[in-house]
Amino acid sequence: MSRDSEVSLNYQVGGSISAQTSVYIEREADVDLLDGLKSGELCYVFNSRQMGKSSLLVHTKMHLESDGYLCCFLDMSRIGSVNVTTEQWFAGIISELWRGFKLPAGSAMIDWWKSLGDVSPAKKLGDFFQNQLLSAYPTQRCVVFFDEIDAVLSLPFHGHDFFSVIRAMFNLRAVNEDVRRLGLRFLVLPYPLI
Repeated sequence: MSRDSEVSLNYQVGGSISAQTSVYIEREADVDLLDGLKSGELCYVFNSRQMGKSSLLVHTKMHLESDGYLCCFLDMSRIGSVNVTTEQWFAGIISELWRGFKLPAGSAMIDWWKSLGDVSPAKKLGDFFQNQLLSAYPTQRCVVFFDEIDAVLSLPFHGHDFFSVIRAMFNLRAVNEDVRRLGLRFLVLPYPLI
């Protein structure tokens, strides 16, 4: 075989595959997920580890952004799950979202957090989605990608409030048109939380 006729095979072992590589193989799940998110569905991806969920997320995010969506990728394992209080954990989520959606830098997030006073951290997360994010982007469609959500299982407290906020925001879309634009619709789970 001549050198000109050789085919270069690229591969990657482990980790998310970049959206700019030819290594990624599009699957039926890519189309289904993209269609589901665009139609406003709450989407979950269940599978075991190292099966391409994060790569699917990266690929889907690229397509949505090319269609004008604002997207934020949140790796839940970055927040921490050991020796963390409920308040620190929710503040970490909001901080990642604040940075990911490019809201005002500096002490703006801390000032906003303190301005809400003594309400629960879960209430503050709901307020972030309903007021901060939507007022920053009043006409933009926003999608949040939660990856490595199994980190919730390692928390020293129950993570039920987190899932309750996500469900409440999804349910609120039925009566609030602004919330309908907010894309809290995609949770990536390494395996079923059963």
